[in-house]
Amino acid sequence: MDKDIYIGILEFGVNKTEGFTCDEIINAIKFNAWEKKIIDKYLNNALINHQRSSSIDAIALETMFLLIEGGGSNYRDDGNKYILNYDSRFKYIDYIELKEAREMSRRANKNANRALWFAVATIIISIILTFWQITSSVKINKKQIDTIIHEIHGA
Repeated sequence: MDKDIYIGILEFGVNKTEGFTCDEIINAIKFNAWEKKIIDKYLNNALINHQRSSSIDAIALETMFLLIEGGGSNYRDDGNKYILNYDSRFKYIDYIELKEAREMSRRANKNANRALWFAVATIIISIILTFWQITSSVKINKKQIDTIIHEIHGA
């Protein structure tokens, strides 16, 4: 598996609201030997939790799944249908939100860098234009001089 085992399970399970069998999830995701042990444990725990559900003092075992149909003696029975439990569904939603937040953060960072470089370029251009304006000579013709003198003395 390229992804984390849990992400793969969540992505598979979130789209299987009608339920899935043990063989369906194992064949769909292609677990390695260690990951297969983990998924087997979770599925078996779901079966045990289902069998103990009528007992008031039963302690639920950790699992990502709920057994919604079946309930024989073996978790691999074809009649057993599993779904993701609520906690797993909400963890998947959190994962999706985190993924989107990371992408938005990357975009915001990229846009901030562009804005910063644009501001630096604007400042440099402003400095160049100011320097050019200060160093350029000003030429005033006779009519402009007469207007200035008239404004100073005549007004």
